[in-house]
Amino acid sequence: MSQEHLKPVRSKEEARELGRKGGLASVKARRKKRSMQEAAKIFLEMAADGSLKSNLETLGVAKQDQTYMMAMIARAFTLAMSGDLKAMEFLRDTAGYGPKVVQKIEHSGKVEKVEKDETTNGLAETEEGRELLRKLFELKSKKGMD
Repeated sequence: MSQEHLKPVRSKEEARELGRKGGLASVKARRKKRSMQEAAKIFLEMAADGSLKSNLETLGVAKQDQTYMMAMIARAFTLAMSGDLKAMEFLRDTAGYGPKVVQKIEHSGKVEKVEKDETTNGLAETEEGRELLRKLFELKSKKGMD
């Protein structure tokens, strides 16, 4: 929504009330998102049945691991083995073997390379993360840890 479509606030009380309503809506949206995540986890962690279960048994998957999530991974695996490049990339990336993304962060006139992996947890993707990494590099430089 652009600035021209916004209605001006007429009083502090109205601004406070609109802010309160916005906050309540934000909480409701976060709860809904969280409950959707929980629902997805419940379904993915359910025990597979029928032909999915027998397919997982054929692939040698242990009984306690025969879930719908495992069935999805198994399907991606069979597609990958038949030459599907997207399935290959999906499996590689899901397993954590994907290529590392290198980003350059400049601080104090120096350029540092930051790889997006478990150590930075994707910090270089946001301005706040980049600022935090700059501060960490500065601390590292001050302590002579270059």
